[in-house]
Amino acid sequence: MKSLKSLLLVAALQLVSASGQAATLSVQPQAASVAVGASFDVDLYINLDQSESLNYLGAFDVDLGFNADKMTLTSLTFGGKLGDTSVGESLADYTVGGGVVNLYEASLLESDSTNCVFCLAPYLADLQSSASFKLATLQFSALASGSSDFALTVNALADGFGDNVVATELTINDAQLTAVPLPAAVWLFASMLPLIGFRKS
Repeated sequence: MKSLKSLLLVAALQLVSASGQAATLSVQPQAASVAVGASFDVDLYINLDQSESLNYLGAFDVDLGFNADKMTLTSLTFGGKLGDTSVGESLADYTVGGGVVNLYEASLLESDSTNCVFCLAPYLADLQSSASFKLATLQFSALASGSSDFALTVNALADGFGDNVVATELTINDAQLTAVPLPAAVWLFASMLPLIGFRKS
């Protein structure tokens, strides 16, 4: 089932036409520094260029690169702005390998109630009421101390009519996330736990 959804999504993204509306994508870690072993979230946002009357986002395919020696992906949640995957309103999936997360989603919803064929709500217009919204939240776990850069690559973007959307700017906020060792006091307390348990018994 997973491979079938992936094939359908790839096919949908290959159907985009060659017009050139614009959007800005940004990667926003929710912390600049975490302890080794701790979890942290990284949000992926898009801002649609309303000055060009951009139709609502209908599909995306992006890669997020990270230092696999310093962190590992533990979960990924899509933002729901292209439809509810659990009821078949959109197709979404992701793969991880070699320090790169590839995430992609294609909506099966129509753009709005004015420009519709089947005219079945909800529409992308209902879900994307703001020009800026979250595409996904990626949760990582810090494996080792040190810094990791994030890298963002856009493979494809399409609007609600299947027209190509050009990513005019890719922004990485707090480009480096630093994992630091636990404070010495924490290790000292942890080393005393067996002694405390022994005294109680």
